[in-house]
Amino acid sequence: MKLPEGLKRTCFLPFILLFLLLIHSPLFGAVIPCEWSGIDKIVAVGDIHGDYDNLVFILQKNGLIDGDLRWSGEKTHFVQLGDIMDRGPDARKVFDLLMRLEKEAPLCGGRVHVLLGNHEESNLTGNAFDYPGYVKVEQFVSFLPDDYRRNEETSFLKKTGEVVVRSSDPSSSLPEVLRDFWSKKMKERGPQNKYFENIYRKYGKWLLTKNVIIQINEIVFVHGGVSERLSTWDLSRLNDVARNEIRIIRRSRFDPESFPRFRPEIAYRDDGLYWHREYVLNGEETLNMDLTRVLKNLGASVMVVGHTTLKKESLTLEDVQRYDGRLYAIDTGIGKTYGSRIYALLYNRGEFSLWGGKNESLE
Repeated sequence: MKLPEGLKRTCFLPFILLFLLLIHSPLFGAVIPCEWSGIDKIVAVGDIHGDYDNLVFILQKNGLIDGDLRWSGEKTHFVQLGDIMDRGPDARKVFDLLMRLEKEAPLCGGRVHVLLGNHEESNLTGNAFDYPGYVKVEQFVSFLPDDYRRNEETSFLKKTGEVVVRSSDPSSSLPEVLRDFWSKKMKERGPQNKYFENIYRKYGKWLLTKNVIIQINEIVFVHGGVSERLSTWDLSRLNDVARNEIRIIRRSRFDPESFPRFRPEIAYRDDGLYWHREYVLNGEETLNMDLTRVLKNLGASVMVVGHTTLKKESLTLEDVQRYDGRLYAIDTGIGKTYGSRIYALLYNRGEFSLWGGKNESLE
C-alpha cells in the first residue's frame, strides 16, 4: 500500500479537519443507515474488479435478478464488499446496474449494499495511477467524458487516416488502433485528470453515500477488516470519517495550495478498513484474541471481509471460514483476471453456506 503524495509528509491539522468533517456530517444532511436487524436472507460477494458478466451470473443464479436484470430477490439483502473498480474492463456497467437495483430492491423489501473498497478509494481520491496495473485501458476510456473521448479519437483518426467503426457506447470493446492510442494517452496527466474528474462528477456523489462498514444482524461486513484501534468507534463514525477523508484527500490532490494536508485515521492505512489483511494472512492462533476483542467492541459475532484474494481454485465453506466461524474471507477471485472463481456467501436464518458456479457462457 502506497500513501498518496499529500499524506506522506504532513502533520494533522485538528481544527481545520474538524470543521471539514462537521460540514459533511449527518448533522448537516441525511443520515446514511449502516445497521439492520431481523434480516433472514443475505447474499454477499467479494471483489468484482470490473467483471460485469460474472456479477450478473451470480445475481441471476441466486435469484436476485431476473432475465431482464430486474430485482427479483424479494426481501434478500445483497452485499457487495467493494473493489468494483480496476483490473477488469466493466466497472462502469457494474455501477449502472447496482445503482438501478439499489432503487428497485426496497420496493420488494430487499436491499442492495455497495461498500467502498481500496480501489474505489484510490479512484475517488485521484491516486489510482500511482498503482501500476490498477486502471486498465477499457475502464479508463469508459469513464472519460463522452465529448472529450470523441474529439480525441476524431482528431487522432484524422491525422493517421485510419478508418474504424466505434460504438457510441463508452463501455464497448475498443478497436485495436484506438486501444493503442488510449494506452499511451492514459499515461499523461491531462487525460488522467479528465478521467478522475468525470468519475467524480458522474459517480462520486453516489459512491460517497456508500458505507465502508455495515452490520446486518450480528454480522459486520467490511472490505479489508477492522483493527482493534478502530473497533472502539461506532459504525456511523467510522463511515462518516472514511467518506470525509476521501473528500479531503481528493481536494488536497487537486487543490493543494488552498486545502490542508493531514494524517488520515482510516484512508491509506494498513490498519484501516480498506487495506487491513491480518485476519486472512496471519495465523489464527496469533490473532484469535484480537478478533475476539474486536467483535466484542463492535457488538457483533461474525466479520465478513474481502480484499485479500484466496488462491485456492476450488473452495468450500471451510476454506472461507476462519476463527471457528467468526470470520469469513470471500475475495474468491471473481474477476476474469483472477480466473473467474465465482462464489457467493449465503446467509439464511442464521446458517452460512457457500455458493459456487461455473459461468459456461463465458468459456
